Amino acid sequence: MVATSAALLGGLLLAAPSGRAFAAYPLATDDAGTVKRDSCELEASYDDYRDEADLASRAGGLSFKHGVTDRMDIGLSLPYRFRPETEGRVGAASLALKFSLVPDRLAFSVSNELGEKEYFLNGILSGEFGALKAHLNAGYLSSGDETTAGSASFGIAAEYPLSRYAAVAELRSEEGGSGEALLGLRYALREGLFVSAGGARRLEAARYRFTCGFHMEF
Repeated sequence: MVATSAALLGGLLLAAPSGRAFAAYPLATDDAGTVKRDSCELEASYDDYRDEADLASRAGGLSFKHGVTDRMDIGLSLPYRFRPETEGRVGAASLALKFSLVPDRLAFSVSNELGEKEYFLNGILSGEFGALKAHLNAGYLSSGDETTAGSASFGIAAEYPLSRYAAVAELRSEEGGSGEALLGLRYALREGLFVSAGGARRLEAARYRFTCGFHMEF
């Protein structure tokens, strides 16, 4: 069960769309905003990285979110593994619910990989300091088993607009000493549609990840 929980947390934090509903790509740290009522968001991602066994890996993800009320949205995420080649390339879907406690400032989310007992709880705080937007996350992955301890995670992210671009950065830490730092850029093609790319490094080892994707609102 411990191994299963660790694998789930790693999957949740590896790539935003492939784990749960997160802030706009390429960030995995969430923001306190929710999708507007009756509106939708669609994200797709691609990640090229080396896994814990130092094997070259390539993965993709698709994430869809829908605004249920003015203060709640629901998200569905589906991962796909391109490499290494395995029989089960399509991963298990994850479902997430996000609730706004203070609009655009404070929120709470819960997510679950369908069919599993584990679930992930996340508290989200967002703020603005001039043009800079900052987000703080405090999460807890429950093993779903009262005899097995869960694990905590933390994340901090920043977004800074540069005309049609936005520079983004984040630092995430998982209980046990692992984590990741990321720098990236977004480019707005039009309102509600942008592409993004970023580079990340694991904190516990010299392993790097390149990521790219798009975000669309409708």
